Amino acid sequence: MIQIANGIKYLNQLGIVYRDLKPSNIMITKQNNFGIIKIADFGISKIISPTERTKDGVGTLAYISPEILKRTPYNQKVDIWAMGVILYQILSDTLPFTRENDNDLAKKIAFEELKFDKNDWENRTQSVQDLIKCCLNKSQERRISIDDFINLPWFKKNKIIKLSI
Repeated sequence: MIQIANGIKYLNQLGIVYRDLKPSNIMITKQNNFGIIKIADFGISKIISPTERTKDGVGTLAYISPEILKRTPYNQKVDIWAMGVILYQILSDTLPFTRENDNDLAKKIAFEELKFDKNDWENRTQSVQDLIKCCLNKSQERRISIDDFINLPWFKKNKIIKLSI
């Protein structure tokens, strides 16, 4: 996750909002016995200024943030939402919001409170659940920043690994 976060930070510094972060767009290569994360498929990414917002309705439904679904102006924090979905999925082998159909899934993402099923999360720390809640905050203004995400003590041990995208 720290490598993904550093990749997203790099893209943000270039003014790029990725908008389709999901497991199938994350590749792993081997370098010096380490797995190195590569973010692939920039087909729907967009360049925006630090203060600009966009309203384009793009992305893969299970990883789309509420503001994209509601067609309200959004910024790079949509990628942090997707990171939260991915982290939830990695740790529980489920998505935070599940679907009966696409319309129901969209409503759940936009309006339903995030839940942690006890059976899936009983062996996970409260701090990682709190991190996911910070990523999946329905308000992009209150959602954790990429810098705050990267600087969490939870990730300190991973900062020595050479990062690339």
